[in-house]
Amino acid sequence: MTGFEFLFSLYGLLLGLAIANATGAIMEFWRAPRALRGGVMTPLLASFVLLAAAEQWLSMWGARDLMTISPAMVLVSLGMALPYIFISLALSPPATTQVSFSDYYFGHRRTLMAVLCVPALVSLGANLVIQGLPTLSQIPDVLLWFCIQFLPRLLIPAILAVSRSARVHVAGLVLLNAYAIFSMWV
Repeated sequence: MTGFEFLFSLYGLLLGLAIANATGAIMEFWRAPRALRGGVMTPLLASFVLLAAAEQWLSMWGARDLMTISPAMVLVSLGMALPYIFISLALSPPATTQVSFSDYYFGHRRTLMAVLCVPALVSLGANLVIQGLPTLSQIPDVLLWFCIQFLPRLLIPAILAVSRSARVHVAGLVLLNAYAIFSMWV
């Protein structure tokens, strides 16, 4: 087994946990009485976790020639995958409460959105360390790369963390889902 295969198996396992938990949250939303469901933010955030996990898995596969097992790469993998596991576990209200999914989501939106920014920040930091700081001639390309690759993943959750509007949250989560689908082919 190569170093990449060993690292990829750990990363795949962690992303698989996030996928399983997010699917379970969608199932719990579907199973809940209509009065407790409320809104579509929980299923939209769960679908983003599913898409982001798939996107991250594809991204790591695409970088397979550059990656090998090292303590730094294990920590980067944990920093990329564990936030999705956290979010997928925090999507649903505890079964013992009678709070709606919508109220639960809004009550925890700041934490959920802050954690949602962690993988983008870890990825940005890892890319800057691996590729080094850009030269002056590379700055326009790096800015374009940042705007396409990271800005949506940081800006949209920041807006959602402070917004109390259900419409803004639905629109933001739809944009994040669309962005994740777009990113799989870029």
